[in-house]
Amino acid sequence: MDDERELHDSVGPYGKSLLYLVSRALETVHKTPLLGLANAWDPRQNATDMWDPDTVQDVEAWQQLVAGKLKAIRYDKAHRVNDGVAMIPLAHGSFDNDLDVVTSTLERELRKKPLPTKVEIPHGF
Repeated sequence: MDDERELHDSVGPYGKSLLYLVSRALETVHKTPLLGLANAWDPRQNATDMWDPDTVQDVEAWQQLVAGKLKAIRYDKAHRVNDGVAMIPLAHGSFDNDLDVVTSTLERELRKKPLPTKVEIPHGF
């Protein structure tokens, strides 16, 4: 998710996304960079107070390592995703119910595009 969606996602009374909660409150170092946060891949964030200053060098190393190779990362501006039956709210908890994400992950891992069978998300569990 892009940062705007992260900030509008909500974990209980915290009011921001699960990844912000982990980065800001559950890691030993406050403002620990997490690979799942879109801002970890945005070099413009390195000069802000987004991360603990002692971690910025690590973030820069991640960014250099994957420069030009981030084909699999998708920053959705959408507020809803397709679960194969309906459109559901985009959130960290919805990624495994997002038909496009599940399908593209299987295609990438199996190196088969298109897949030999249609992907379906189980419902009602």
